[in-house]
Amino acid sequence: MTILFMCAANSVRSQLAEGIARKYLPEHKILSAGAGSSHVHPTVIDVLRDLEGIDASSHISKSVAEIDVDMVDLTIAVCKESVMPPELLLKPHRVWPFSVPSNRSLTESLAKEMKEKILVLKSELS
Repeated sequence: MTILFMCAANSVRSQLAEGIARKYLPEHKILSAGAGSSHVHPTVIDVLRDLEGIDASSHISKSVAEIDVDMVDLTIAVCKESVMPPELLLKPHRVWPFSVPSNRSLTESLAKEMKEKILVLKSELS
């Protein structure tokens, strides 16, 4: 199964989700993208390394326009549904409406919340 995590800029929320999901859902192809692209926020790289032992230093921010949406089986918007293009709204999707964290502490809290949701998803997919 190919799972796409989306947010507005593919800078924080969807990057966290991608890193954590790759660790806990290794049997699935995990992607992330934004409605547009930006850069991977350095705090995300640090938090993934420090909390989960994940090396996200090679993560690249990308736009959903760079993704072959036909191959996506499940899209999870980690902000609001409106970032998803219409063709993804017609396919299985979920919305985890997280806010953009404004500091490291909030980014760590967000990573922990995402991990919990991803572990629930893992049990649902098993």
